[in-house]
Amino acid sequence: MVFTVVILALVSGTILLFPVTRRLGAALEQYLAAGSEEQRKRRDERVMDELQALRSEVQALGDRQDFVERLLEAPKTRPDLDGGEA
Repeated sequence: MVFTVVILALVSGTILLFPVTRRLGAALEQYLAAGSEEQRKRRDERVMDELQALRSEVQALGDRQDFVERLLEAPKTRPDLDGGEA
């Protein structure tokens, strides 16, 4: 008798709670998907910001290198300012 009541309770509980658990699972999946989408967007924005900063730094380094190269070439093409007198 007890065994029959336990089996009946398990079967009826499964039948009654199955739609509720499916709905809860779907809602949880949507919540987690929305959260991960926002996190992915924030991560992508941070990566793009870092990439832009790196581009700026590389551009600045290129400008400095060009300046130094021009500065080092200048004495070769510049005339002697002291007139050659020692």
